[in-house]
Amino acid sequence: MRERASKKRADLPTSCEPWCTLWRVTLRRARRGVVLSFALLGAGACSLTTSLDGLSNGRDDPSDGSSGGDGASDALVTGDRSSPATDGADAATDGDAALSYPAVVLADAPVLYYRLGETDITKPAHDSSKTDLAATFKGSVICGVPGAIAGDPDTACRFDGTSTAVFATGAPTFGGAPPPSYSLEGWAHPTDFAGPGGHVMAGLEHESNDGFSIFFYLDPKPRFERETPMGTDGIVGLAIAGTTYVHLVGTFDGTLQRLYVDGVLQAQAASAKTFPGNDGVPFSIGANSNADTNRFVGDIDEVALYDHVLTPERIKLHHDVGRGVVTP
Repeated sequence: MRERASKKRADLPTSCEPWCTLWRVTLRRARRGVVLSFALLGAGACSLTTSLDGLSNGRDDPSDGSSGGDGASDALVTGDRSSPATDGADAATDGDAALSYPAVVLADAPVLYYRLGETDITKPAHDSSKTDLAATFKGSVICGVPGAIAGDPDTACRFDGTSTAVFATGAPTFGGAPPPSYSLEGWAHPTDFAGPGGHVMAGLEHESNDGFSIFFYLDPKPRFERETPMGTDGIVGLAIAGTTYVHLVGTFDGTLQRLYVDGVLQAQAASAKTFPGNDGVPFSIGANSNADTNRFVGDIDEVALYDHVLTPERIKLHHDVGRGVVTP
């Protein structure tokens, strides 16, 4: 094995012509974690960095052309990194180990995704999904507070429970029969439960009393509710504890609604009620869908809406990557 490693190093260039400027070749082996980097910086200067993690463990020589049975193939990567959305989708097929939290979210194709990292509430809140639906800050939302994601400098927003919300019109609708699937996701740090109906996020489908929401109501128990003209279906999680953000996900598959808290399923119940179909519906963060009541007190970050059900595995991955406690 030592001879094979020496051969790998001998095969790489050791000198460069003076007229070379800058080039880099990165060879990555997905399974074995073998990375060879060759960089030329400046005229006539060469540097060679070789990482051969895993070559001493008795596995086959990477040069033998075998795939190791895992379906992974060698890849040559050149040029700049792709956009975050492309990064997430591409890397998801190669394992999520090196992905940032937003890349993991974007790999699951949200139809709305507000990171809430803005610094100026006079400008729109950016939607990082392909929908690109700008939202408006209402009231005295405080930007720039510490965010939920470990190791990520992106900030969050603080809501005062009096006049604040982030509001968008024209969100995707989930009305009609049979009821379509969807998922809601966000990180919340509530600081006051005295006011009723502290909505973390809400989507309105038709009339003022129809929609879906994740919220707190007079206590620290998160709730996921579907309110329709046929009645209301709601489920309640366990009381949250501590003084940090909690990861909240509500999913609906057309027949069953589920509530996940910090990556763990806490409640589920059957629900077959439908919303009237309607386009151009509002979506709100920190208040009810109309952004005029049921206001939230505390900090909210990384709110996403999906037109499909997030699997338990992906929900746990989102939570774990957000906490910085796992390398998938």
